[in-house]
Amino acid sequence: MKTRYQNEHLKKQVNENLIMLPVITALVILALFLCSLSIYKTYRDLYNDRTLVFDRTIGFSDENIYTLELTERPDKIYKYYYMVKTGDDVILVRNIEPQLKKFDKTGHAKIRGILKDVPLTPYTHANIEEKALKYITDNGYYSDDEKLRSRVAHIYLNCEKTGFFDRLSEAHPIGLSFGVTLLIAAAIWTNLSGGLLTMIRHFFPACGSVRYSKAFIDEQADHPESVWLGDDYGIYVTPEILIGTNKGMTAVGYGDIKEVYVKTLTRSESIPGSKRYNPLTGRRSYRYRDYETYRVIIRTKKNKRLVLCENRNVGDCPKLKKVIEERCGTGIWKEK
Repeated sequence: MKTRYQNEHLKKQVNENLIMLPVITALVILALFLCSLSIYKTYRDLYNDRTLVFDRTIGFSDENIYTLELTERPDKIYKYYYMVKTGDDVILVRNIEPQLKKFDKTGHAKIRGILKDVPLTPYTHANIEEKALKYITDNGYYSDDEKLRSRVAHIYLNCEKTGFFDRLSEAHPIGLSFGVTLLIAAAIWTNLSGGLLTMIRHFFPACGSVRYSKAFIDEQADHPESVWLGDDYGIYVTPEILIGTNKGMTAVGYGDIKEVYVKTLTRSESIPGSKRYNPLTGRRSYRYRDYETYRVIIRTKKNKRLVLCENRNVGDCPKLKKVIEERCGTGIWKEK
């Protein structure tokens, strides 16, 4: 999308605000892609059923989420640990109390979990793997395959953290982390370039009751009788309209102005060359100082609020005040 301004001052101000727009756009697109990729992978993990294949999968812990159907109530062998039967197979699972409540009410339930190595718990003098192996042996599972029997006893299905945000933060955090970092960088560059609203107003000028096209604004700025009040103001006084540039393109007709006032804002900035070592934090940091900036605000006859300019060097805007009183009459400029 092009701004198409040909006037020297308008083009200069637009270029200053939009110089980083291609980089910011690329950062935002890349950031959204990375975040979307992490979210998609998380969604795929949670909502695509992956079935355990006991002769190949069991015995190898991984980060995949597997799904099991409860067909009968499992046997509890230790606190939070259950042996779940699935046809001719059996597997140790952990933290399925909510699913068990559903099973007791409806007679069926689905459990999801991640394969983990069985932990040893010496502090409670209980070896869960041994309990699982004893259960498998006593109930005749895998009697002809000692290796598979040992592998099944060594693995359990952890159903504790299978929520969306748990899975996103644990299994797919890289895309999300880089995406958020790039969004923060894009936000910083956008702020240094004048802000997102300023950029948007260069493409879609903020106007009063009458919507002025970019071509008309450019034409008025190039009019022989138009006056540029200076880079601090960033304002054109033209025969028909006032044009503000440094807070995005703003255009308003003189007859549409109900009141004009200056709002004083206090901001902070780092003091150049003031970076010092802070013994309390152990870091080097800047000292800051406050300063005042002046925002010129126009209220139209339909009570629409337009920001004409903002700068720390314009003070009470004597040049603009004189223009407003000449073009719109006394009483329009309000002291606030």
